[in-house]
Amino acid sequence: MNIILLTVDCLRQDRCGLYDYHRNTTPFLDDIASDSYIFNNAYATGPVTTESFPGILAGRLSAQCVPQGNIAQKGLPDDTETVATAAQRAGYSTAAVLSNPRIGSHVHTDRGFGRFTNLRTERKSTGNNGSVLTRLLPAIGVGERLMNLRVKMQSHNSVPKRYLLPFIAFRGYQSITGWPTVRGDTVINELLHTLDSLEEPFFSWAHLMDLHGPQRPSVVNSGGMYRSSTLAQFRSHANQVSDIYDPPSDARYDSTLRFVDNQLARVKDWLVNADMWDETAIVITADHGEALCDRGVYEHPTHYVWDELLKVPLLVRIPNGGGGRIEAPMSLGWLHEVLSDIGGWDGIDAPLATDRSSHFSENEYNRTQTMLADSLSNQGHTVIVREAERKLVAHSDGLLNADRPASKITPAGLYDLSVHPRERRVSDPPSHLRQIAEDVLTTPEIFVTRLEEQSDPVGIDAGVEDQLRQLGYRD
Repeated sequence: MNIILLTVDCLRQDRCGLYDYHRNTTPFLDDIASDSYIFNNAYATGPVTTESFPGILAGRLSAQCVPQGNIAQKGLPDDTETVATAAQRAGYSTAAVLSNPRIGSHVHTDRGFGRFTNLRTERKSTGNNGSVLTRLLPAIGVGERLMNLRVKMQSHNSVPKRYLLPFIAFRGYQSITGWPTVRGDTVINELLHTLDSLEEPFFSWAHLMDLHGPQRPSVVNSGGMYRSSTLAQFRSHANQVSDIYDPPSDARYDSTLRFVDNQLARVKDWLVNADMWDETAIVITADHGEALCDRGVYEHPTHYVWDELLKVPLLVRIPNGGGGRIEAPMSLGWLHEVLSDIGGWDGIDAPLATDRSSHFSENEYNRTQTMLADSLSNQGHTVIVREAERKLVAHSDGLLNADRPASKITPAGLYDLSVHPRERRVSDPPSHLRQIAEDVLTTPEIFVTRLEEQSDPVGIDAGVEDQLRQLGYRD
């Protein structure tokens, strides 16, 4: 059986129709949900891309993927098994198409993929025609200038004109020279072109970035749920990056999600036309969610581990394989088990694993099965230990002295979601959860791969680094 893994950057679970969102943002996902397994309690292994994909691809915490030189980047250790290496070993053709500059050969997430295409780092099509200005972009340093401007904007309760005008100018410059994200239709075009040349059975992965800020105005308008001028959208995004409540940001998010859903639907259309729909399993999820000013914060800061970032959609459609709602907690760090179950290949040796024979049966629901997630930076280490409705957040000492707004750090303690589903109250954790968190934080020989045990990740050029700054990454 063929398998396609589709991941969407910054996709919140509660903005999807199949999870009872009131707006029609995901008609395609809602349609195939009727004969799919829907995981109601799926959680990412970290709040940012570099902390989530080690879990999705290799069943690892980010602390087990610390490369030399840049603790924020994360990279798979040498010889790490991934879902792609397992598929390849089982005789599958493997391919990946994506555009996130944080994912690729420089952090070893290409391991096991016979064909790996990053449309951003390989400087392929960005959706613009390109120009002399595009080639000058790294020298101009738009990313660094924008990052410095963002820091200044966040120190005000409103955006002063002296900051708003250059912000809009930078966004206009990006529109001309190359937007920092690649359009989802471009990614899907490349995916379908790749699928057309793969031998069966195949395992393919595609990752879409449209929901990640800054959202491209043309994509927002294409979604059809919100339309506004480019200038008005730039002003809206200025409020968003300043953590100033901005109602149009919600509408822009929903309209962009509708655009993304339309692109995912194209994968089904292609499979139907190729007579492969009944021979291909589809797995759709997100690397993490997105904060939409739920607690006065936008985007997805490191160490911000509220569930608007950690709780993600997870849909698994297996031809003639049944379906239904799964209430059992599901970590994306266990996704390798789901994929090996579907593909019938041998599992990988992963630190994050369960003893479940199947993730598609409620009979396997173990309320004491703990899930781990973490967030690691130069400011410290945050660990999340979760079982059923209880969630413990713990911090290393380094994080307690972090020089960053307190609102962007989830307070430590136990959250009982059965009583307070919005995580409004913190209580003392039970001893067994506290012990697990302490083990992760204080036992580096088990949980943290030492820097010297890895080779240096492949470097990225100045242009890609500048693109990361344009996406809002400081590290």
